[in-house]
Amino acid sequence: MDNYRTIKFPKSSFIYEQGNYPKDSFYIITKGKAVSYAINSNNYNKEYNVGHIIGLVNLAVSEPYDVSIEAIEDVEVLEFNLYDINNITNNDLIKKIYEYLNNTLETWLSRYYIILVKNKLDLYYKENVFTMADIYLKNGFSEVSSKLYLEYIKTLENKDDIEYAEIELLKLPPPINPSTFTSNIFLYKKGSCLYTEFKPSNYLYVILSGRIGIYSIINGNLLLKDIYKKNYVIDGYEPKLEYKPLLTTAVALETSYIKILKKEEFIEMLINDRQLRLYHIKMMSMKIINVLSKIKAIEEEKMIFKLFILISASIKIDTLFDEQNTLVIPYTINDIKNSINISVEDIIENLKKIKSIEIIKDKYIRIIDINDFFKEYHEYQKNNY
Repeated sequence: MDNYRTIKFPKSSFIYEQGNYPKDSFYIITKGKAVSYAINSNNYNKEYNVGHIIGLVNLAVSEPYDVSIEAIEDVEVLEFNLYDINNITNNDLIKKIYEYLNNTLETWLSRYYIILVKNKLDLYYKENVFTMADIYLKNGFSEVSSKLYLEYIKTLENKDDIEYAEIELLKLPPPINPSTFTSNIFLYKKGSCLYTEFKPSNYLYVILSGRIGIYSIINGNLLLKDIYKKNYVIDGYEPKLEYKPLLTTAVALETSYIKILKKEEFIEMLINDRQLRLYHIKMMSMKIINVLSKIKAIEEEKMIFKLFILISASIKIDTLFDEQNTLVIPYTINDIKNSINISVEDIIENLKKIKSIEIIKDKYIRIIDINDFFKEYHEYQKNNY
């Protein structure tokens, strides 16, 4: 694809407006500056300069814009249709889009944690390995505890602590090593730990089957960040930003086949496989929308609307590649409590007001009919905003 259409936006004009749905295009800025902002929130303020990609995330998953983007200088952009991506022959542009999606996800995750953590020092310091191991063990993840102790022992940091870690390790079942299926595809049994937040793996994990939970310890609690299934890619690389909550632990919640790759190998796949490019863009965009939804849920004052936002995001993550009519969302009520800092009692009381769901054992949330849920959500929005 050698020819690109250039579009000009004069100073003070809107490139995108909050709440509008994407049409057909996203842009790369070639001249000038723009800023993003959202109504009644400073968490979305950002400056965009030459080389920045704008509009791709919302276009890829047909979500309304979370922000308005305004030209603060005369701006020129290159216009791309989403499906033009399949025809890109410029490898540097493919890599640029890949890095843009990764950086955007990390940026929004960092903003989410800044809002979520109660003690701001926890953005830069994590609990010690023994506290982390104890929290994971209490939550039924003995494999993670074992791996944390083993990783700490290898550091040789403190003789007394290492001896304590060795004693604690003896109390736990031995780690479950994955079985090799082919040269880079492995079988992880339920409960197996792929990597911990103590030590990044510096690999990508492509889920071929099963479900993987992504966790981190925040505010002294185990936070379930996300649950991913077939076709999702998990990034085990060390984050670029220094916020400690960005470090994660990955656990197989079901027996799972996982393809393990280096980043360079995956980018080469994106270059050679046109269909994979679009698949990956949609997957990463949905991850980003999911984080933005969590920020919106925390900022929202109405409790029931917080829950509509979170449940909606969970449904969209789970159904991106699979159409379903009904669904038990993978997050428990306790997981929701930890993700937005509200009590279990308040959550249950407000969930009972949503007709299209049912609560199972005061723990799980079942969407009786997904279409009915979104109709109820949109009706609530219409009547209350």
